[in-house]
Amino acid sequence: NEASFINVNLSLLNMKPAIVRGWDLSKEKYDKSHENGGLTKLVIDLSNVCNLSCSGCFTKRVDGGWNGKSKKRLPNEMSYEEQSQLLEEAAKLGVKTVDIVGAGEPTLDPNFRDVIDKINNLDMHAVVFTHGVSRGLEHPEEWLDKDVSFFVKLWSRNPKLQDKYVNGSISDYAVKRDKTLEKMIEVGLSDGSEISIDGMKYKTTR
Repeated sequence: NEASFINVNLSLLNMKPAIVRGWDLSKEKYDKSHENGGLTKLVIDLSNVCNLSCSGCFTKRVDGGWNGKSKKRLPNEMSYEEQSQLLEEAAKLGVKTVDIVGAGEPTLDPNFRDVIDKINNLDMHAVVFTHGVSRGLEHPEEWLDKDVSFFVKLWSRNPKLQDKYVNGSISDYAVKRDKTLEKMIEVGLSDGSEISIDGMKYKTTR
């Protein structure tokens, strides 16, 4: 009825916009870091490994092609020791957040958990871009006590349309990705706290 419609809309007006944990940094922090020759955020990728090979992806297969069922490691990828050294240098420069954007599927990298632990041990927060369908995300509760947020790629909620965008070895990709999202919400990764940044009120989410 009209009364419930009004109440729902009022509650929506009172909802605070969500902000990803790790991206909840003020403009002042960025400005101060820049003025002092430091960094606030580092953007990295890990391995080229991915169990998808989507036509819209910017990374190639090992043979230089764009099509196929999956993507493998490239011969010139950084070792874990080199990645670790890079993260230590970033921490010294004042980095607070490390965005892991690829190059393949980060959670499939053999050193993924070690990289997250290294980031956390250096008092930095990780934000991981993922397609949401890998063994590393089957039990999202294991990430609750880590300083890590997951940015699950979501091109469409229409399964047929979504699966048209995705090429690779994962059947029923959209259904499996949505199941991961549901699990993340169930275990509390979307729960957060209310904060104020640059005069705006937000609610954090992971």
